[in-house]
Amino acid sequence: MKLKSSLGLNLILFQRIKNKAKIIWIPNANLMKKVIVNSISTLIKLLVKFFNFNFPDKNKKL
Repeated sequence: MKLKSSLGLNLILFQRIKNKAKIIWIPNANLMKKVIVNSISTLIKLLVKFFNFNFPDKNKKL
């Protein structure tokens, strides 16, 4: 019985925390998405540059 009641209390607390988090995060979610997308695109650009620098040299040597 103790286990069940503590689980219920934890669930209620979790729901409250989640609701508070939603209020905080909804305005920032779009900003976070933009930041993540920008960082991913810059990473891809860097990788493309890296491969463009490295592979033609290897092909010339071969």
